[in-house]
Amino acid sequence: MPSSPAAGTIERTFLPDGVTILTISSPARLNAFSSAMRRQLIEVLSELDAAEDTRAIILMGAGDRAFSAGQDLAEAQSFSGNDAQSWVEEWAAVYRAILNLDTPTIAALNGYAVGAGFQVAVMCDLRLASTTVRVGMPEVDDAIPCVTGSWSLANLLGRAQIADLVLTGRLMSAEEMLGWGIVSRLVSPDQLLATAQDLAGVLAKKDRLAVRLDKAWLRRDLLDRLPDAVKAAKLAHAEAFDSGEPRRVMGAFLSRTSATRRA
Repeated sequence: MPSSPAAGTIERTFLPDGVTILTISSPARLNAFSSAMRRQLIEVLSELDAAEDTRAIILMGAGDRAFSAGQDLAEAQSFSGNDAQSWVEEWAAVYRAILNLDTPTIAALNGYAVGAGFQVAVMCDLRLASTTVRVGMPEVDDAIPCVTGSWSLANLLGRAQIADLVLTGRLMSAEEMLGWGIVSRLVSPDQLLATAQDLAGVLAKKDRLAVRLDKAWLRRDLLDRLPDAVKAAKLAHAEAFDSGEPRRVMGAFLSRTSATRRA
């Protein structure tokens, strides 16, 4: 678990009727995930799902700038090919943890949701977004392949749409997300949390067994295809990181960011 809030953490807020809000909190890094935060999220989800009084989970990002910027680049910058393969397994464990929950989940998207942060949102059962949200799979701009990202979208989008996102690295607007069916509704930023809480309240009142059985069916295809995606991602990431290009690109980005903060 992170040693301090500055290192990032997963915050819990318990609401009436069995609803829990989990907040991805690393605001200085746009709520990017470190390895410690990934482990913490898995642990917290497991604890909540095992609790009899947990009926719905809302996942959101701290502040109004981002749901999550995905991988913490400061951590990934120095990866070797072997490190990258372990990294793929860590993220796959996060995706399995969310998919395997019996408790229904809602991602409330605020600000940016990109890369693995977007993938975390896609693993949730339902997604709401503020009208200011921007999402995408910009891994290509960090010289990183987007294999598990493509896998995560396959039940939502067609091949051409996925190729559009992962090959260009572009970010989608909230309206485009709604048109593509990635989110079920858009709300103003100041209404996002209240709307997510209302929806969670609806889910919390549903028959628990029926919800569990529905979720087991809905996740089956994604879980069946995940081992092949992980195998392919390990090979692709190892080749990419061993080339040294991700280190160069991410290093340049972090240097620019650091210079901007000092200015």
